Amino acid sequence: MAGRLFDTGYGWPAACLVDGEVEVLDLVPGWVVEVRPESLDDVLHLLDQVEDGFDRVTVTTRAGEAAWAYSVPSGVPDTWVPITAWTGQGER
Repeated sequence: MAGRLFDTGYGWPAACLVDGEVEVLDLVPGWVVEVRPESLDDVLHLLDQVEDGFDRVTVTTRAGEAAWAYSVPSGVPDTWVPITAWTGQGER
């Protein structure tokens, strides 16, 4: 999806997926995880708690699938470093 991915410096990445929030838009990589319909409300409730402080937004993947993702709600801190992907190793 279009946006910008950042190394937060806290051991986890964050994405800004809202047009106009970042100067340069990249292709932000991600994963689509299917959830059984009967579990959807519980899963979204849990994810909303884990991603507290981020906005759940609707995005369209390169495959044309609609999905939810979590985005930085407003300005990105100057200490966050733009990255092209999160490997969990190189950006730390």
